[in-house]
Amino acid sequence: MFGFLMRGQGLLLENHSDTEARIGEAVRGTVHAIPESEPIYTALKFCLEGHRNIPVTDSRGEAFRGIVSSRSLLGFLGGGSLHQAYVAGKGLDTPVARIMRTGFSEIDRATSLGQALDVFKETGEEMHPLVSRGRLDGMVTEGDIVSQISGATGVSVWEVMTRKPVVARTEHPVCDVAGMLVRGGYRRLPVVRDSFLTGIVTPLDIIAYLNRNRNLNGLRRDRSELGKAMNRAVTTVEPHADVFEAVRTMREKGVSMLPVVDEYRVLGVLTQRDILEAM
Repeated sequence: MFGFLMRGQGLLLENHSDTEARIGEAVRGTVHAIPESEPIYTALKFCLEGHRNIPVTDSRGEAFRGIVSSRSLLGFLGGGSLHQAYVAGKGLDTPVARIMRTGFSEIDRATSLGQALDVFKETGEEMHPLVSRGRLDGMVTEGDIVSQISGATGVSVWEVMTRKPVVARTEHPVCDVAGMLVRGGYRRLPVVRDSFLTGIVTPLDIIAYLNRNRNLNGLRRDRSELGKAMNRAVTTVEPHADVFEAVRTMREKGVSMLPVVDEYRVLGVLTQRDILEAM
């Protein structure tokens, strides 16, 4: 039904933005960071407020130390090996330093957009700390880079999307899908029934589900169907849409992935990473 197309040049960063402009001018919003001594309970509260990645600083709230992600929190609650820190530690009172990820490349506020794009491509990370004189000054995300696409590209979603994505099924147990997200390293998964899209699930969705049921320590025993935890309000995109339409939709909806569908049948997914890699 859809042929393979030659990738165009419309996604090149220089076609949409000044690659020499400072990355600090492209970063939006306020950073919500917590000190490394804070309990995981604090990070969990931020997560339940919708923050998927929480930066961690030193005890003075200045130097960047790492990131606690919703995926790390899900692993701590039972989705992966980080659960050992829960068992051996103090439960939700365990310091966030025990589960935060480290080793991120710091980006200076004066770094150019072009240089920042190279950092993202080299590391494969979805965000990096923005620093100024050794202090955490914000976070640069894939979305900040991708949002530089400011007009029609002549490149279709079909050309850059991920085909044959890993999916979860509505009837899968919540505990099994949590393991897929954590151990497989997925940020989100489309949820299907008989190849038709029924929802989407992220680590944050499962954490919110556990919290609603007052069962944060019961993930490993939760055999409920995923349909109870997934998000049914899914924004999609069609394969022939211009990539700019997808970027605009991602920005407006605050999402980093769009399932690509044809009459609700999943053909693939388009992520900010897919777009960034084509820039």
